[in-house]
Amino acid sequence: MRFIDRQALDAQTSAKQPPWLLLIAVYLAALRGPHAIWFVALKAFPSSGVWLETHPAVVGIVWFSLHLLAAYVGVFVLLAKFRESFFGRSGFRARSVAGLVAISIVCSLPLSVFYAASFAKIVRGLTPLIAYASSPASEVREDALRHLAEVHVKVWTPLGWGTHTLGMILATLTSLIISPVYEQCFVVGAALTRLARLLKLRFAIPAAAALFVLTHLGLGGERFAANWHLFLLMALSAIAARLWSGCWLAGALTHAIVNSMIFLPKWWFAFAIDYV
Repeated sequence: MRFIDRQALDAQTSAKQPPWLLLIAVYLAALRGPHAIWFVALKAFPSSGVWLETHPAVVGIVWFSLHLLAAYVGVFVLLAKFRESFFGRSGFRARSVAGLVAISIVCSLPLSVFYAASFAKIVRGLTPLIAYASSPASEVREDALRHLAEVHVKVWTPLGWGTHTLGMILATLTSLIISPVYEQCFVVGAALTRLARLLKLRFAIPAAAALFVLTHLGLGGERFAANWHLFLLMALSAIAARLWSGCWLAGALTHAIVNSMIFLPKWWFAFAIDYV
């Protein structure tokens, strides 16, 4: 069995490539574009800032919509202008949608198993605390409830969408349908193809993986230091899916599957404390 679709890779690397400057511009537009639009809008309508502060749900929905629009418009621009460098001359290379999904599941399996094991560990650790919170003993219950509330804030606050239900939903959707698409379009779709054209594939793969890790430097010192190796494994999994299927969309789907496993314990915990 061949694990690299050489025909697709050769067609993609021989096609006209998007310039590095355009790739960086599209990536930054998807990442920082909503901030710029938001800043200009508030400058143009300063009185709206006071109203928005009292309507966090509206802020969340508008911000999510801007993020979604910026990411998908950027991807559309790249795919429309440089389609062959992403899909090759014969278009969609995966033999079928089912085949692409199967490849993505296989390539996401190592990280999915890791996060599933982490989920099981979290359940074992928090189940006694949830039981204490359900206890009729007032002192034990109050202490347990306080700890559960602190954990809930610690889990959801770093994602930037808030700890309320809408914020949790928007954070999940961002990680499932926005980040995987534009990150993998940029790294696995475009940067890897450019690097494979300039370097040998065995050098292009670690270079693209390192680029993916570096794009997450903005998470902050402690979060990045604690998770850089997981970002590296995520990049290698997505690259493997792309090379195996011949299509970068498999890398995006692999990324989304892993992210769904990351959010599984977060949602389990949110539902668990709702019933306390």
